[in-house]
Amino acid sequence: MPGCTVAGHGIRHRLPSPGIQSHANAETLEAARSRRPPAAPLVLRRHRPTATLAVKRNTHVAALADRLLITHAEPSSKTETLCGEALTQGKPVFTLNAPDDARLIALGAVPIEPADLTALFA
Repeated sequence: MPGCTVAGHGIRHRLPSPGIQSHANAETLEAARSRRPPAAPLVLRRHRPTATLAVKRNTHVAALADRLLITHAEPSSKTETLCGEALTQGKPVFTLNAPDDARLIALGAVPIEPADLTALFA
């Protein structure tokens, strides 16, 4: 049966998905509502990434990676900062050999040609 999980005041209930109506589903929904205190806030999960979560994710992925490929980073961007942090930790960082990536190369990223990408990351 399709369903969704609703968290309210630390109690988790499996409820039917919206649009699915039956006598049993109505009873389940009413039972869940009656167990939740009226003033208890519902815990909603974020379904969209935020800038803060993106930085945490990228930092975590970079920590797990053996080597990084950064194809482009704007000046003073979070991506450029991540590149610098990875290089400081001794991670090999690669970037495309292009004028737009001269800042990354100056930081210590290894320039590579697009044709060499397959051999490098195979």
